[in-house]
Amino acid sequence: MMTFYRIWNLFISTTFFFIIHTSIVAIAEFSTNLDSCWDLGFTDFLPSKEACKRTCELLPKCKSFGYNINRNDKRCHLCTWTSSRAEIDCPNGEVCSYWGRIDGNVSPASIRDSAISVASDFCNGKIIPSADLALAAAIDLNMIIKNIGKGLYTNDATFSDTHGAALDAAVSTLASEDDNCFKVVGPYSDQGSPCTHGGVLFLQLRALLLLEDDNTKRAFPMPRDEMRASIFDKHKVLVVDNGWFTDDSLKAVNYFFDELPPRLMSEGVTWDTPFAIMSAKDAFICESDRGATDVLGFTNRGFNVFKVQLHQGVESGFPNDTPDKPAPADLLMTVLRHEAGHQFDRVMSRDQRMKDMFQTIISLCETDDDWLRGMNDFFHSANQEIMASQIGNQYLDSTSAQLRLAAQRLHRGNPFTIKQGLACYGEHNLGTSFSSPDQCAAAALENPDCSGHEIMWSTNYNYAWGCRCCMIHKECESDEDRYYTNPNWSVYQISHMKHVPCDHEAILDVEGHSCAATDKNLGTAFNDRYECAAAAIADPDCSGHQIMWSGYSYAWGCYCCKKPTCDDNNYNENINWSIYKYRNINPCPNRRALKDDKHYLETFDTASNNGNQVTNGNHNMLTKTQLRATTTTKKETDMHITHRDLTITYDLNTPSKDKHTCAYNHNLGSTFKNRQECAAAALQHPSCTGHEIMWSPYSYAWGCKCCSVAPKCRTDEQLFSPHDLWSLYQYRDTVAQEPCSGTKLALAWFLFNLDFMSGGENTVDFYEDGDFGQRDGYAVPVCAKLRRDSLSRIISADIPGCGVVNFAYGRDDDIVTSVDQSAINCRVDPNATPAC
Repeated sequence: MMTFYRIWNLFISTTFFFIIHTSIVAIAEFSTNLDSCWDLGFTDFLPSKEACKRTCELLPKCKSFGYNINRNDKRCHLCTWTSSRAEIDCPNGEVCSYWGRIDGNVSPASIRDSAISVASDFCNGKIIPSADLALAAAIDLNMIIKNIGKGLYTNDATFSDTHGAALDAAVSTLASEDDNCFKVVGPYSDQGSPCTHGGVLFLQLRALLLLEDDNTKRAFPMPRDEMRASIFDKHKVLVVDNGWFTDDSLKAVNYFFDELPPRLMSEGVTWDTPFAIMSAKDAFICESDRGATDVLGFTNRGFNVFKVQLHQGVESGFPNDTPDKPAPADLLMTVLRHEAGHQFDRVMSRDQRMKDMFQTIISLCETDDDWLRGMNDFFHSANQEIMASQIGNQYLDSTSAQLRLAAQRLHRGNPFTIKQGLACYGEHNLGTSFSSPDQCAAAALENPDCSGHEIMWSTNYNYAWGCRCCMIHKECESDEDRYYTNPNWSVYQISHMKHVPCDHEAILDVEGHSCAATDKNLGTAFNDRYECAAAAIADPDCSGHQIMWSGYSYAWGCYCCKKPTCDDNNYNENINWSIYKYRNINPCPNRRALKDDKHYLETFDTASNNGNQVTNGNHNMLTKTQLRATTTTKKETDMHITHRDLTITYDLNTPSKDKHTCAYNHNLGSTFKNRQECAAAALQHPSCTGHEIMWSPYSYAWGCKCCSVAPKCRTDEQLFSPHDLWSLYQYRDTVAQEPCSGTKLALAWFLFNLDFMSGGENTVDFYEDGDFGQRDGYAVPVCAKLRRDSLSRIISADIPGCGVVNFAYGRDDDIVTSVDQSAINCRVDPNATPAC
């Protein structure tokens, strides 16, 4: 089959002898390396000189044309002259331009009539026209329809005088259509037989009639097209599908347009156009021939969807961290919502307030999590995809799911992970004017006196005790240093964790013990053990690496301990004291940490992990399992000291998480005899960034795997999965995940969507596809009531099924800072009584 770009060659490469169609294939002479004037303008990117000629033939007053093949834009000049304008100096004698005059007997009216006549042959019992001829006629009609839309034939008397009869001929042709018209490949009801190109030719007749008289009874006379006619009448959208969509699919499409706010239809989808096009281009493709897809547009508004029926596929528009994530949505409706969302850009572009807010939020986004659909780099480079993705794919599918996602993104990182029954040492009272932790958090984030990352809130006594923000703490302080017990308070994290760096450490080393030998009592002047540790570091008499600190050190003093010996007599039990390490010293470099074999030494030159076995320099396998190697000491330059240093004695016989796998892992291989050998390899492998291994009775075949540190903000459900044949075993100190931090920008996008969909009013529709799990493609709108502040910012939404959800902002900033915690659990009830 010939493509659109080849069809024009018909006009010069083949002589046709159809008596009534000679005007379509009339052949013109072409002169080389000449150009025309362009007093009638020009058209770019035409595929051939024949296409340029036809453009001139369809343009009133056009007498000659020039096709410049040497230009990147393949410009076609259109001219009222009958002679050329100039010669073109082409390099090396090449042909770089074509010029020609049109035949005076060819006119827009004659081309129109001939194309309609070709269409009539499909259903009048005559020889069915060839596909190439049908496509050529469709191309002609498509250009005529677009020219009519531009008003180019208003003063063409011949065209106007004969146009009514031409339209009636088109109506007659469409009315004679039945399922046998395109039987070359199959019945019209079965995808419209794209290989005949009859469907695309008949489409031109429909579009011509709709443009000229807006009468669907004439354009869609067949009962089969009742839903297509209804969609056009109600919404001014022409479904261009070659008969592909079933009535079920068309009913869902019609419902979608029914439930869009009328303003988004008139100011977006059909703005400044007689009608918009919703095409399914794939329904017009015959094998590899896509020529018909170039003539499916008629107006300046339109979009394309997939050739897929309702309930024929699904796609998820929500990321995995969406609380109560909806099931994937119907694919046809997802694509329709996305493409309709593109049409909303022109609505926003005429609303300066929304346009400014849109650009402000974009400028603040830095990571994937700042967007409701995480594609930071893509959205920054393709702003036109933002509303299509975040309103089309999400809001119009499940508005409450988008709210849950946005609220979770703000709250995660433990902003609302509560430490109940605790209060902070060091706090600042912000007053008693707050009615919720959200409001307290918003105030704390704006107050310069709030240096920390937490607030204190009392549910029962906030009216009297007020909202309090916690002061910043030292990085090296423990929870006991930061919080005290009080059943009437709770602590909430509201931002990234903040700490003051410590110049020294005082890490608990031995609890409930005192040192057997001390260097000196450093005195009672210290406020905490960190100050004592600093004094021990500065005192040359303190030879060890530990201090003794007590709750009574204000009276008893703080001691620095002597350097431990390599026996077991360094500490005495004493519940009033604990020993803290303030610098790293290993007093016994040869000491093993595991019960027996306290001094296992093995001489070798180098240590390597060959496959999965620790070997010495002579590649002899060591006789004992070795789980970690220390560095060589000065006194033992020829000896490498190895030991099973697990920091703590970890039990590799008892699972740390039974019958589970870790989602982020690395397979170390299948040559290990036991978990100990696997742990030895894990300690040496750079991919083993976590603290657990995965072991199975079938690890001899499946391998032993080490868990890696997961990306931040993953839940346990995302990190671990139940599995009867795997278990996790901890082999070294716990490796913490990267701290999870929340973002307010996802919620800012949600409120932008809410504001945009409301049109600045105080009511807005929340959409929910399906009644609690029944995903049928029909997103039911439920009205929610909005409340705004003096700056028109949305400060609450009364949502059926969720109640009132409050939002707070910082001073004069449009970026939201908090939302009620209840938003994370919001699920719209389509059957609830609307709030408005």
